Amino acid sequence: MSKSLAVKCQTPFFVSLKIKKENKDASPHILSKLPKRPYCTNDLQAGLKIRPLSTALKYRYIQLNHLVVNYLIFDIDRPGAALAHESGNVAAPNLIVINKENQHAHLIYKLQKGISKFPDSSLKALRYLAAIEAAYTLKLQADAGYAGLITKNPLNPFWTTWNIHNRQYDLAELADYVDLLSTTINKNNENEITYGLGRNCGLFDNGRFWAYGAVREYRQDKMYQDFFKAVLLKLQSLNSLFLNPLPINEVISTAKSIARWTWTHDKEAYNKFIERQRFKSAKGNKVKSDLSNDKKLKAIELKNAGYSILGIARKLGISRQWIYNYIKD
Repeated sequence: MSKSLAVKCQTPFFVSLKIKKENKDASPHILSKLPKRPYCTNDLQAGLKIRPLSTALKYRYIQLNHLVVNYLIFDIDRPGAALAHESGNVAAPNLIVINKENQHAHLIYKLQKGISKFPDSSLKALRYLAAIEAAYTLKLQADAGYAGLITKNPLNPFWTTWNIHNRQYDLAELADYVDLLSTTINKNNENEITYGLGRNCGLFDNGRFWAYGAVREYRQDKMYQDFFKAVLLKLQSLNSLFLNPLPINEVISTAKSIARWTWTHDKEAYNKFIERQRFKSAKGNKVKSDLSNDKKLKAIELKNAGYSILGIARKLGISRQWIYNYIKD
């Protein structure tokens, strides 16, 4: 569908026709990888509860992702939100969960392979996913402040759920629809994304570079637990700078990953650093020695040819004292 036609057709009636037609071909089994004890609630103002999955599925709002991201979720707070993927010219979501009163919606994409939020797994994959999420947020004009913890439950009849398809996405397919150059998450990006999954990348990068320098102080006369507490305190401080801070359990998990890896590998890394410095020093000394021997031979040749000490020094571009050292027997 063209963008212009999609905009013209953004009415509840049109959307309801598409839902009736396409719901027949899709299945709620796309919700197959949910937390065993997710957060849930019927009223966001009343707070969240942790319940067994079978119980949580009865609530209006539910947590789809836990420590592994299996779903990308976008919150679109405007009428016609159900067609945001068409007007934004991006991949069609698996599920669209619509508020019947105002037509606002959550768009849900199922990933073929879940991505861990923490550096114990592939940080490269997390950066890739974070960049895709940021690019889709822009193209869908979704709420960048949406934390992604809780979503409208697609199985609850309080909402209108549009089951579009069951195909699961790999990251490359999602990336085909967007330009990632302006949203790539990395430590050198001054405009690093500080919402969504980009917060996990930013927290990890800033935290680990701090830890690399701080760990030596704690190795002197302190224990690992002291170092972990220091890393956690640093990450909590960094997390507070985000417009929408990460949940404390994610901060703690990231702190554990950074502290454990840094504490375990620091001595090894330090020894490798010292070895590299020794190698460079030895290599440099050998080069200097070779140059010195070359000049010594030239100085002797010039002396035998009748040059004065001053003449040899000027010819070779070195001091007279070095000439005396070169030609003395």
